[in-house]
Amino acid sequence: MANLIGTTNAPDTAGVLGESEKYAGVKGVSAAPDQPGVAGANPAGPGVSGESATSYGVLAKSRESAGVFAESVKSTGVYGHSYEGFGVHGESTKTSGVVGVSRAWFGVYGESKDQEPIVFGQPFDKVDLNMEMHHLGALLDDDSIAKGAEEFDPNAGPAYRLHALPPQAQQLMMLKQPKRGRGIGIGVVGKSGTGRGVLGESVSNTAVEGNSKSGIGVYGSSESFEGMHAVTNSLRTAAIAAYNDNPFGTGAAIYARKAGHEGVAGFFEGGVFVTGDVHVRGNITADRDICCMGADFAEDFNIADEAEPGTVMILGEGDHLETSNAAYDTRVAGVISGAGNYRPGIILDKQSADKTRKPVALVGKVFCKADARYGPIAKGDLLTTSATPGHAMKAVDPLRAFGAVIGKALQGLSDGQGLIPVLVALR
Repeated sequence: MANLIGTTNAPDTAGVLGESEKYAGVKGVSAAPDQPGVAGANPAGPGVSGESATSYGVLAKSRESAGVFAESVKSTGVYGHSYEGFGVHGESTKTSGVVGVSRAWFGVYGESKDQEPIVFGQPFDKVDLNMEMHHLGALLDDDSIAKGAEEFDPNAGPAYRLHALPPQAQQLMMLKQPKRGRGIGIGVVGKSGTGRGVLGESVSNTAVEGNSKSGIGVYGSSESFEGMHAVTNSLRTAAIAAYNDNPFGTGAAIYARKAGHEGVAGFFEGGVFVTGDVHVRGNITADRDICCMGADFAEDFNIADEAEPGTVMILGEGDHLETSNAAYDTRVAGVISGAGNYRPGIILDKQSADKTRKPVALVGKVFCKADARYGPIAKGDLLTTSATPGHAMKAVDPLRAFGAVIGKALQGLSDGQGLIPVLVALR
């Protein structure tokens, strides 16, 4: 039986009231193991409620155990709300400020909402219920360009990247009325003076996961070091993997931007392997060799007919090339690249994917149509145009061959017609 019993049925009246000008209003002490100093029970409301106008609503201290221990079977063990500050704030000099453990759900769950009115708790007199919940970050005040954001357009639709948030995040937390649906809130904020602000560890699953329907999934910023740092010891997987899974999307999987003219947007210490096309708007500078797997130096031309790779081409009307059809033609321009197992190494004047334009080899190795009926072709013979459309032949008349030479045969052709490798050298 309790030594002191306070009972009342009057609304908003305490069963027990303790007041003090210089010490605790109510103090409970218990020497029994695992028994609380003060116990509050309520089947339908708070078991213990603490309120203060200028200091802690509830102050809990312990030398060897938890300062506050909260347990719930079906709801939140500890639930914190704040009008102008942190809902829950944890600090520690030697270990974690806040620890969250869960066997079946999130150890720590944080949520930020700026579209719903304040409905929690019994408000203080100075709190305006028409105001919306506080938020951390800048508001998107402009319909096209976000305040505190930048727009970039890599030949695609607009996308936005937020600036780094100022370091004094607590000073930015204020009760104000944002435009409905346009605020930027942060569900969880982790801060540290010298250690990790947020640490996630997992043996076989994702250590830290960020998901967002319309904002940034994971955001990292730093004043003097890397905004995000990724390291892996895996033999096969990458330290950072980026995917754009929208098959119709035009945005990049990775976007990097460097302000100013000093430094670079991307730096790779090691090789770079690309399986797709590379488009460069600026200059390309190489300190060492540029190695191309292709065999010839070609340039795109407008083709007047349905000429195929390996065809000998001559200058035609206007800016078009035509298939050769005369012997010793000084209008010879080159051979259409891409026949056999040779491909162009460099293509100039690549304007579009227009099928009327084709690369013509001007220098280098290319497979060329040849006709040995005008004379057997041996390795090293000079070749010129022939009367057979699109075919080369052995140049036997030095005077007529001047200015009409295609190049040298790299392989012979004793009779008939066929494709032979040729070293293109127009002269």
